[in-house]
Amino acid sequence: MINHFNNYINHNNLCQPEDKIILAISGGIDSVSMFYLFLENDYKNLIVAHCNFSLRGTESDEDETFVKNLAEKNNIPFYTIRFDTQSYATENGISIQMAARELRYEWFNKLQNELNAKFIAIAHNSDDNVETFLLNISRGTGLKGLTGIKPKNDNIIRPLLFASREMLVNYCSEKNIEYRTDSSNRDNHYLRNNLRNIIIPQFKTSFPAFSNNIIGNIERFEGIYEVYENYIEKLKNELFTYSNNLIEIDIYKLLLQKPITTILFELIKGYNFKIEVVNEIIESLKGISGKSFYSQTHRIIKDREKLIITEIPKENNQLFYIDFDSETEGLPIKLKFEIFDYNSDFQFDKSASIAYFDADKIIFPLILRKWNHGDYFIPFGMSGLKKISDFFTDKKLSLIDKENAWLLCNGKDIIWITGMRTDNRFRITENTKNVLVIKILTIKNNS
Repeated sequence: MINHFNNYINHNNLCQPEDKIILAISGGIDSVSMFYLFLENDYKNLIVAHCNFSLRGTESDEDETFVKNLAEKNNIPFYTIRFDTQSYATENGISIQMAARELRYEWFNKLQNELNAKFIAIAHNSDDNVETFLLNISRGTGLKGLTGIKPKNDNIIRPLLFASREMLVNYCSEKNIEYRTDSSNRDNHYLRNNLRNIIIPQFKTSFPAFSNNIIGNIERFEGIYEVYENYIEKLKNELFTYSNNLIEIDIYKLLLQKPITTILFELIKGYNFKIEVVNEIIESLKGISGKSFYSQTHRIIKDREKLIITEIPKENNQLFYIDFDSETEGLPIKLKFEIFDYNSDFQFDKSASIAYFDADKIIFPLILRKWNHGDYFIPFGMSGLKKISDFFTDKKLSLIDKENAWLLCNGKDIIWITGMRTDNRFRITENTKNVLVIKILTIKNNS
């Protein structure tokens, strides 16, 4: 057993004997076996961490005492914490198992930072891997869910994944190692226990090599998934264009991919989009532009020739009041104001970043804000009112461009859709005596 343990660690490059490692020890056969295997391998920088989830009364307290004595007997530093798991589950609307998982990993990570440990060792075994595989299939999963539990995931290592539960029982029996038995493991109302105690044994009756075959399949799926991931990454390089905080996907190129549903899901799943939303996006690809699709963190906008991925924008109702001599460095747009005498020799620059106004019609402070539905102005060169939304539509602006537009206002009147069009009411005329020149120096991206 010790050779298998050492070989598995080395083969998967999990850790080194000099590393400071937190051992998550519950007191059960898996974690206690892991504890002794690390000791037998002469790991000198170990820490024992135990979670008391307060779910089994005195039995939970006895587990804590057992692990504490185990650590002290072997001169290993011991840390423990007690959780009100039931209350946490109720408050967060999650299962007891999920609550326990969230609580323990949050504490393990905190403890790792405090103690400057390199790894946290969790005692999952190969039977756990089989159960996880079957649970993922039962609940519905993509290819990644068929690759099982990973030996190493950032700061988490699982050095017992090579060992079956039967191997651990034999190891403890040979070494006369004591361990605790969790009575809740016999409660078949829990789905994992039902798999472990009823369903998997039935499979083994017909297929004695059932667990070994599942482990073999997991290993094959891991290889397939690696090839698959490399292909998806290649597609991202071909289809994605990154611009500031935006990601654009070429719709024409996307439509050439098959199977498009699977590929689009893999391309955007990292932004928390569900498969149901993916199907809606595909249905919209040949439709009109402007439709938006949301995940918890991001949205996708269907534009004319591309899908645009952005973070969900925060509501922006800010008003920025700007005096003539205001410092505009910290504003969304850095502006420069100048006033000149007006005469027939005055030179106009046609740059979109410069606007000219009759200075005597302007009252400071000006207001910089985003547009609202119902806003209107009189576009330069016209005499009638026009809604800002209609102006944007005429210019064929994308939803992102509309959201990034800033309005400069003189009181309630919009004098400039910055970088686009000024209001005709504030134009330079033959009666103008002073010209207000406003220059855009820099614009912050607001997406």
